[in-house]
Amino acid sequence: MATLLSAAVVAVGVWKERPDKPATPPLSTSLASLDTSVVTVRRAPFCSALRQADVEAALEEPLLTTDTWGNGDQTDLDNDASTKDSDVVHEFGCRWAGGDDAVAAWVFAPPITGARATALATEATKQSGCTSIPGAAPFGAPSVALECVRSTEGSGWSDFVYAGLFGDTWLTCTLTGMSNGRTDLADRWCAAVLGAASAPAAG
Repeated sequence: MATLLSAAVVAVGVWKERPDKPATPPLSTSLASLDTSVVTVRRAPFCSALRQADVEAALEEPLLTTDTWGNGDQTDLDNDASTKDSDVVHEFGCRWAGGDDAVAAWVFAPPITGARATALATEATKQSGCTSIPGAAPFGAPSVALECVRSTEGSGWSDFVYAGLFGDTWLTCTLTGMSNGRTDLADRWCAAVLGAASAPAAG
């Protein structure tokens, strides 16, 4: 699952609430209510645009840690402290964790062509343990929506993964937790991620 599911962790971030963000209920938007075919996503940092209320709603528990990384950072892509291997990453992203669950999102820094995006989507659907989420709303074009069983976490744990192309930007979001009843939660989490990643840059 290296292509879509490797999330680099390099720095603990400080949460910054956006004062201009509307006080809407957490995760109140679904992907089906959005026209993702016309959304433009920036290849730039976006994590501070996500509300803590949305993150904690996706986690279904209080936020404990926030990790962020940027284009050119050198870090362990597998998040494995027992190894000393590291790579230079070419993405902007972040990961939040509660007691047991985690959510993450990242964009590739280089532009992605339609042909490369199609190859990424095809590759993702062939990964061991991953199956397409039935009836999933589009998340860009092309896009994939997968539930990937985590064999190392024991029975019932999954990564829910949405990834797709927006213009020339490849965006991925994930939700990790118990598989039962998390499909709609993953959808709404990824809608929040899309809203943050496509928000206008601060002036």
